[in-house]
Amino acid sequence: TAINQPSHGVLSHLFAISAVVWGNHHESLSLSPAEHSVVRYTNESLIVQCRSPNKDVKLHWKSPRGEIIREHKGRIHIEQTSPEQLKIVFAHIALADKGNWTCEAPDEGLHSKSLDLIVYHKPIWSKSPFVSMQYAYINGTATLVCESLAEPPANFTWHRKHNKLHSNNKLYTIESDSYWSLLTIHVLNASAFDNYRCRAANHLGTIERTTRLEQGDKPPAPANFKLRGFNSNT
Repeated sequence: TAINQPSHGVLSHLFAISAVVWGNHHESLSLSPAEHSVVRYTNESLIVQCRSPNKDVKLHWKSPRGEIIREHKGRIHIEQTSPEQLKIVFAHIALADKGNWTCEAPDEGLHSKSLDLIVYHKPIWSKSPFVSMQYAYINGTATLVCESLAEPPANFTWHRKHNKLHSNNKLYTIESDSYWSLLTIHVLNASAFDNYRCRAANHLGTIERTTRLEQGDKPPAPANFKLRGFNSNT
């Protein structure tokens, strides 16, 4: 049985399709350093090189807020080291620099490569309003809030005078996460009214502040009331 061979025209067409597919194939961008995340301390420097396999591709860097970096000098700027390489330079890294920095090749269908910049810093208080005085009544409870930003996250501890407090079912309940801690005080008698100090610490530093708990009046019980019909005039 004879085997039909593709005609010259069909072979040319297949070759053309193959050439188009190969021509549209994109190699990915690469970063140096190649890690997905990089840790730096405040005031340190960092240089990240972005490289495209195609020297005709135009590259740009974007900040975590989506802004294209266009400056060629300053604390954060870009430098074109070769047609296919664009580096971003960080001098005196600040806390605000943390986040995902992205190198993009917009002419290549927005091929991109990102780097997560983690900025280590000592604890600082969050911008939430701080309440330095709180009130509670006997046989009630009071919850004190402590919020701090730090990287790595701070370790929270609560203190009363010179004693470190521990969570227990009778006097205190302590709940903590990476950036906040809650101290709930079970006010069994008047001795609970005192100063309570929150401390937030990591290996870079420690901060602390004090909240005063004072005795307040117990809210009055709700007044008696009667439900009336919708159309009632009495």
